[in-house]
Amino acid sequence: MSLFEDLSNFFSMLSLIGVQQLSWGWKAFIIYGLIFLLFALLSLIQSVVGCATILWRFREVPAEDIYRIIRSNSLPEITFVVPAYNERKDIVHTVKNMLSLSYRYKKIIIINDGSTDNTFELLKTNFYLYPVPPSCPGHFETSHIKSYYASKHHPALLVIDKVNGGKADALNAGLNATTSEFVVCADADTLVDDLALNRLIRPFLLHPETVAAHASIGNVNGCTIKDNRIVEVKFPQKLLLGFQVIDFMKGFLVERLGVSWTKGTLVIPGNFGMFRLSALIEIGGYDRTSIIEDTEIITRMHKYYLDRKRPYRITYIPDIVAWTEAPNTIKTLGKQRLRWYKGTTQNIWEYRSMWFNPRYRSIGLYIIPMTLLEKAAPLIEMSGFVILGMALFDSQVDPILVLSIASISWGFLTLLVMLTLVIEYIAYETYKTWTDFGRMMKCVACYTCYHYLLMWWRIRGLYAPKPKKPGWTPIREGYEETQHH
Repeated sequence: MSLFEDLSNFFSMLSLIGVQQLSWGWKAFIIYGLIFLLFALLSLIQSVVGCATILWRFREVPAEDIYRIIRSNSLPEITFVVPAYNERKDIVHTVKNMLSLSYRYKKIIIINDGSTDNTFELLKTNFYLYPVPPSCPGHFETSHIKSYYASKHHPALLVIDKVNGGKADALNAGLNATTSEFVVCADADTLVDDLALNRLIRPFLLHPETVAAHASIGNVNGCTIKDNRIVEVKFPQKLLLGFQVIDFMKGFLVERLGVSWTKGTLVIPGNFGMFRLSALIEIGGYDRTSIIEDTEIITRMHKYYLDRKRPYRITYIPDIVAWTEAPNTIKTLGKQRLRWYKGTTQNIWEYRSMWFNPRYRSIGLYIIPMTLLEKAAPLIEMSGFVILGMALFDSQVDPILVLSIASISWGFLTLLVMLTLVIEYIAYETYKTWTDFGRMMKCVACYTCYHYLLMWWRIRGLYAPKPKKPGWTPIREGYEETQHH
């Protein structure tokens, strides 16, 4: 008997005997089948909106607009604020990369947050630092600042040496020393594209109410780096790294673009985002008690402006403007993802007054409910496996139909991944060679395994206690090492 005949008999049975007379196993099958259809529909809508937004993006921003910005003599100054903790493998490359950007009006502030390695010594010797007196407005309270340093050869560089206080505390220390109207908060392992600042400043120049802007982030693993620039983009050989590249694509090109019509987002990635300094000062800077400070500050920003009914914009650009190093082992990846998922749980609970609240418009009525649904999805999926497995064991449901819905769900996940890759190829064609294509297809074939690994961390991330001390991300491998994976 074929699957279609089974389904036909199933729906005929429903119409004849009614749902109430079905066994508990059949009822569970119907419930989980409907839940799957709901998730599938939402995912398809996000994918369609993502495709449409990218096409619209190409029409909105022709290439000559970016070069017109580069040639302008009236560009605003932009300051990089880069917290660093035990970043000896990347910090020199990162600073050189930022100093070499073609955007003319920039400053770089590096905050050494009590590193226990030789991060500060590398900065001091490579950039010829010398102590200078502090001259900071001091909007935010931070851990003790030891000293400020300027560079003999690079007037745009300032280094702050301070007692360890965590990433949010270091960011606040950098903001205290910032005098420009626009600031980029970036991680110490971020390689910035030469046109990044030109692309991100554009929405601020076009729309004065813009308070924050962010863009897609790429994975540097596997790429060829020369003179602190990515000269050749390659898909990584290692399966775990390839999964993360696809995960980033899906997150940026499908999920974020899929909610772009709401004009809202709950996170600007901590590794690269641009802000209007006056907006950060107005809302009180970064929360030093938050597990995931980049999500918390954006949620607070939404709440602040919506409570006061003031116009504002938080803009997302799908172009890749920066590259970051992905965790190379399951252990370090797990630490990173648990911090993300626990931080999201903490943040959503802290701002529970915004749930389903029409006062907060699309944030309260769509973005946060979607986040709650995403948080519940792993529990729903796991319970589905357990309950339908019990129903099969008790002969309460047809095993062919259960196997069919499981196969369809796995196939649908693979379809979404393939759709993401198609969107990326049509829009940007980042990975061009047949070797890259082969590595991507290998990741697509095994992506379901990665999905369940993430699901395990998502379930663990539902519990988020307050951190006892400031935390930092896992130790990096360094740019030289990432080229070999």
